[in-house]
Amino acid sequence: MAGFFKQLDRHRRRLPKELEQYDDEYLRYCVEKDLVETVLESTLHETDDPKEISDLTLKTVCDFYGGDWSGVMDIDMDTCLWRPVCWFRAGGANDTTLERLSGLEDAEVMPRWLESMKSASPIVLTDTSEIRESCPVEYALYERLDARSIIASPFSPSPTGFLVIRNPSRYLNHPEALFIFAYVLHRALAQQNTMEREEIIEAMNPMEQSHDVYISFFRDLEIRTAGGTLTEQIINAPKTIQLVAYLLLKPERAHSPREIFEHLNPGEDFDGNTNAIRGSIYRFSNMYAKRTGQSARLIVREGSGYRRNPELKITTDMEQFDKHMKAAELTSNSLERIDELRKAVDLYKGPVFMCGRDQLWLNDIVSQYEVRYIKAADALMRELAKQQDYASVMQYAARAHELFPGNGLICYWLIMATYNLSGADMAKKEYLRLKEDMTQEEIDVVTQHLKKNSMIRYEELFDV
Repeated sequence: MAGFFKQLDRHRRRLPKELEQYDDEYLRYCVEKDLVETVLESTLHETDDPKEISDLTLKTVCDFYGGDWSGVMDIDMDTCLWRPVCWFRAGGANDTTLERLSGLEDAEVMPRWLESMKSASPIVLTDTSEIRESCPVEYALYERLDARSIIASPFSPSPTGFLVIRNPSRYLNHPEALFIFAYVLHRALAQQNTMEREEIIEAMNPMEQSHDVYISFFRDLEIRTAGGTLTEQIINAPKTIQLVAYLLLKPERAHSPREIFEHLNPGEDFDGNTNAIRGSIYRFSNMYAKRTGQSARLIVREGSGYRRNPELKITTDMEQFDKHMKAAELTSNSLERIDELRKAVDLYKGPVFMCGRDQLWLNDIVSQYEVRYIKAADALMRELAKQQDYASVMQYAARAHELFPGNGLICYWLIMATYNLSGADMAKKEYLRLKEDMTQEEIDVVTQHLKKNSMIRYEELFDV
């Protein structure tokens, strides 16, 4: 990179003599801009590394405008949060710009920047003190960052951030070159994101083409698309996982930050600070885009709240469970009924969103599907028993018992299957084993079902 700037200096020394007589800043700006673009383009042809391209471009633009810091600031228009993505420190290793930026995530206090983003127009502040009275919050930020002047250009196409130069000393009134530099950075960062995503993308089950997103809630939260999978382990942030699960499980409308906070933090006072919620959604959205390759957001802002994106084609394992249960109820064919019930039972891996099992807002949903699963398992084993497929009854009963140990109805099916497969003696031993983990109420359920089953000799089983 050092060779690049030596090459640029040689071009500057070769400025035609007939142009040196002009003091017009704009003329010199145009000539030098053309030279910089030519040298930068030829130099970038020598590398395919997006990080090297962005580093070189940032150093070039900082040198061209005579600034002491240049960087790319990403602004999320949905959550109104902003953060530095990459930067060049003209101030050297001891530069404290990033430390000063820490915690300054709220872009809503920067209406000038949000408007610039929407209109795709540059920001030019030749003297930040001029807005001390008119925009005190914005000025306080510049003062904290030791920014006496600022020029910035929104990314194009499809603005997502800004290329920012702090304290430029040259060509402050000519920000046009920033658009070119910003475009180079935009493409380099897009390429880098693609490479990172390709490195971390993992094998996944084929997606049904009728759905953009498939979400699993039973036991662990898992989000799958045709491009990749996002799991709780990958997110690795319990508060973010609980927030996302809350919004995904309540898709019917948008939820305000206050409502979200009070459900996720019962008993705690909401102080009106929404940065934590917005920050979690922002970080999740970035991770979701990288892992799945989806440009459309899964969580969107609507009014003053957040919700699951209603524009996406989304299906969940809970919806699929209900669909198979409904199909089983509607068919009169025993084999078709068994097939639908199997599909429903196989979907249930454990409680809905087990990570949030202590959350009060989740209790009704968890209980609802526990009851539905036991109902589905009971119906399936009843149909299998009619077919005298006791091995399958044993298989599904054992799986259900792992999920709900001590449940009387499930224990009955274990004993019933054992009786038909191994005889009364083994069934009695199974009953005594299971009895240790059952309440008297559950024991009564077992005995009542055994008495009603005409295929079992109750007196032989219990010596009565």
